[in-house]
Amino acid sequence: MTEYHRAGLKPTGGGRSGCGDGKGGQVYVRRGISQGHVGILYSYYFPKARWAKGDNNGHRHYWASIVVWLNRWGCRVDDITSTWPISEVGVDMPTHLQMQIHDIAIAPFTGASGDKVYSRVLVGWESLPKEALQALSNVKYEKTGVPFVEANFQRQLDAAYRESFYHGLSDQQDC
Repeated sequence: MTEYHRAGLKPTGGGRSGCGDGKGGQVYVRRGISQGHVGILYSYYFPKARWAKGDNNGHRHYWASIVVWLNRWGCRVDDITSTWPISEVGVDMPTHLQMQIHDIAIAPFTGASGDKVYSRVLVGWESLPKEALQALSNVKYEKTGVPFVEANFQRQLDAAYRESFYHGLSDQQDC
């Protein structure tokens, strides 16, 4: 029998239930390649997830992730080709990528608008100390997994990739 990590917050009570104000936290980031294209995976950890009222409508631990796909052909370094969420989240992308998480109780971005949502600390996979890499790689959650560890990362990128993102784009630099 697998022994799961039990820390985290019970998905009970109303709203945040004293679980902080949602203004802290880190976004983990890792770059990789799928189908010959570069993608950057951004992941945010939640100590609990709730999708409806009632104590049976949630669980401990949740990772929300999104992949940003890059097309670096040409001179416009600010041109994001496309985005695709790994799970059921929304994307708002006129000029800034902004992940929308529809959980008004525990979402870290509740009440944030504009550039306030960009104030999270970005933690790169390559910058994590050995002990942190091991802890994240070895933790076993009952309902979720760390999306950016070796065991899950490539599968996350592959699941988020769509060939149509690059349809009609030039393969040649045009500077």
